[in-house]
Amino acid sequence: MVHELCTELWKFMTDRFATHVARRVLCMLCGHDVLPPGSRGPQGGSGGGGGGGKASAGLAAKLPTKEKAAAGRHPQEGCRFPELLESLVSILTREDYGGASMEELLGSTYASPFIQGALKAASMLQGNRSLLATLIPSLLGTSYFYDAGNKNKVPSGAKLIEGVSADRVYAMCMDSTTSHVVEAVMGVAHAVPGLIDAMLQRFFKGRMQDMAFHQSANFVLQAALAATSTPAQVQPLYEELAPCIGDLLRCRRSGVVAALLAACGRANCCQKEACSVLAAAIASTPQSSGKTGKEALAPSLLCLDTAPSLGHNHALQGTSGSGESWLSALGSAILITVLRFSQMKQHLLARMGGAYSTMVLTGSGSFLLERCFDMAEGPTKEAIISEVLTHERDLEAKYWGPRLLKRLGAEAYKREPLQWRRHLESTAKTKVDFEKLFGNDFEDAPKSSKQEKKLRKQQQQQQQQQQQLEEGPGMKQATVLPEGAAAIRNGSQTEAAQGHSDEAGANRKKSKKKRKVKEEQGGPTECLHNDVAGAEKRDGEVERKKKKKTKRGD
Repeated sequence: MVHELCTELWKFMTDRFATHVARRVLCMLCGHDVLPPGSRGPQGGSGGGGGGGKASAGLAAKLPTKEKAAAGRHPQEGCRFPELLESLVSILTREDYGGASMEELLGSTYASPFIQGALKAASMLQGNRSLLATLIPSLLGTSYFYDAGNKNKVPSGAKLIEGVSADRVYAMCMDSTTSHVVEAVMGVAHAVPGLIDAMLQRFFKGRMQDMAFHQSANFVLQAALAATSTPAQVQPLYEELAPCIGDLLRCRRSGVVAALLAACGRANCCQKEACSVLAAAIASTPQSSGKTGKEALAPSLLCLDTAPSLGHNHALQGTSGSGESWLSALGSAILITVLRFSQMKQHLLARMGGAYSTMVLTGSGSFLLERCFDMAEGPTKEAIISEVLTHERDLEAKYWGPRLLKRLGAEAYKREPLQWRRHLESTAKTKVDFEKLFGNDFEDAPKSSKQEKKLRKQQQQQQQQQQQLEEGPGMKQATVLPEGAAAIRNGSQTEAAQGHSDEAGANRKKSKKKRKVKEEQGGPTECLHNDVAGAEKRDGEVERKKKKKTKRGD
């Protein structure tokens, strides 16, 4: 089956119906679902070029969780049939697929999802990065390949795209179909050392503002922002995009702003500057209702990119009842990112008071409320749960309601508020102690394996020292025996002890009588000497009696 697909791959990829067969075979060989969002269902508007899943996929990439960011930069490796997968994907790097043929293939809405999946599958091949290093410049339309002098050696990112025209890549970003392929390239660029930096320098620098306002290229820019992870990568991007943040919000290009803020959070740079620019830019939006600065930041983000209705022309009005759509999912994602910045956290949580009862009635709002509850301190937590309980009956009808109420401890709060507060204090103290020992998962960089091993070794040594102190200097640990062996051993020891105890008892009585007599006759020193000599004599007599008994028994 794979051999037949390889011989007729062009026809399979470009056919309206056969392309789905080729996509499923690709997933089967890889062992993972490598298809882009929007291309898994029946053929239609979203099943062709993968455009139907852009909004959901872009929003998922912008959420500021390290788990999702790490999953995007380090996908699950390992393929079910690596050799067959390599033979299938390598067809796209052949000479007969280059030039005009590749342009025609990239422009096909039916072939584009397969190519995107092929890129992700090639990044999962263990021990073979050369295929991905050849596939990327082939798809970008390289005029020549850099010769590293060794087939197994992967050239650096700058050398890899030497033959790629920057104008061609820019034109691909502006196209509604080929832009998906550039997004997929940015998603797997981490697998080639130095490729992200090289692409940012050659293809994006000086053009980011134009791309940010374009209907297709802005998604490519968001993918590029999601691929960054270091301050050296994020700093130039922020400096170029910061002046137009206000215009982006007014033109409903908030996805670029969300991706930029998430990149600042991952790289731990430009956070304070970004918050200040965002607060100033939010005042120019209709949702600010005349407020300026930080006062309007949280309420305006909750209603971002939503059209005001008659009678409700400012933030947070009209968000209850039939106006649930007022709460912006994208604005909630931006607000979660900003809340991660420690300098803005408590201020924003205080400004959101009164809106929690509204947030809990929508899916994105409930997710934001849960994050706010995790970041808030004791009094703010109690204010949140008090507002949520005012809509408890409406919340129970939502599919996320019971889980959220359990997560907040609603039943415990209604039953015994004092005990609920004590539990929060205990949990907060435990969390602080844990962070002191292991560090904060979001703010601190993950420890290396060597550091973790060293920490575990130190903990084991401390536990052993503590056990020795508790046991005492002369104590030894008892040997643990199996249950049957322990019973046999205990039985034999009991019989032997009974035989020796009778003889020892008789000897002790005799020694007491002799000791009294000798104490009356001599001093303590003489008695002690006589006792030692007598004890040695008795031991010798006992040993002789034992030997006689054993001889008689034989």
